[in-house]
Amino acid sequence: MRGRSISDHLLLAQEIFNKLRYSKACNGFLAIKVDMEQAYDSMCWATLKKMMADLGFPTRFVNLVMECILDPRYSILINGSNSNWIEGKSGFRQGCPLSPFLFILCSQLLSNAFHSRGADVGIRISSNSQKISHILFANDILLFMEAKVSSMKKVREIVEGYCKWTGQNINYHKSSFVCGSSVERRRKVQISRFMGIKLVEEIEYLGTKLALRRLRKVDFQVLLDKSSKKINAWGNRYISLAGRLVLIKSVYLSLPIFIMTHSLIPLKTLMEFEKICKDFIWNKCDGKQGIHYVTWEHLYKPK
Repeated sequence: MRGRSISDHLLLAQEIFNKLRYSKACNGFLAIKVDMEQAYDSMCWATLKKMMADLGFPTRFVNLVMECILDPRYSILINGSNSNWIEGKSGFRQGCPLSPFLFILCSQLLSNAFHSRGADVGIRISSNSQKISHILFANDILLFMEAKVSSMKKVREIVEGYCKWTGQNINYHKSSFVCGSSVERRRKVQISRFMGIKLVEEIEYLGTKLALRRLRKVDFQVLLDKSSKKINAWGNRYISLAGRLVLIKSVYLSLPIFIMTHSLIPLKTLMEFEKICKDFIWNKCDGKQGIHYVTWEHLYKPK
């Protein structure tokens, strides 16, 4: 979407979590991460057609789009032989370039429902800002509200209505919520029972961990392990020094840079990343430590 970035969603979510952490409001606030079961596979075709018509798309264009997604057939390869054709009844094809855009059009129904019936639901980051009730990015959904019964009832009503319109189903086992610091333990248990989802200390949204505390080294251990595995998979036996530099700058650093852009990473973790890079560049083919001919400060300078 023009003018929108994944960073906007993450930074806004972090601001709201900061509000949850420091707010002293009487009722307190909570954030819910909603996980949908097979979100793309269960989306209703009739919902898409009506949504495009309501948004003013030309009838000819709507019909062309529907021809692309209606009546799909699938065949499964079993022991080298194709099975009989299986006709699809709903959902968008995985890997189809149209699917993400069509899914976003249908997800607009949830935003419309919050704007029309959930105006009193949400969290204000500041006194003059508007209430933020939800953040949508593809099939990742975050909901925000006060920790009181009326708000939770309204949110549950809106989400259940959205599921009926679109054919979506909430995965209650994977959905979770985080309560603000001012919410009492007893109320947290009541919220978990009322909403039917589990209470957690932090959630992961768009690949970034959101928590009511400062992130520690252990929170980035998975990222460090993935980075190390990638380096080990490459090896350095048949790669020149110039090739290693290209791999580090263009491929390897793309893994942690996204996280670094949106999170405060401990210094020890940054030093671990540097060590992995240095070892890959300078170590010998047999794994023995090599000579560092150029300082690291010169290596990571921009071209």
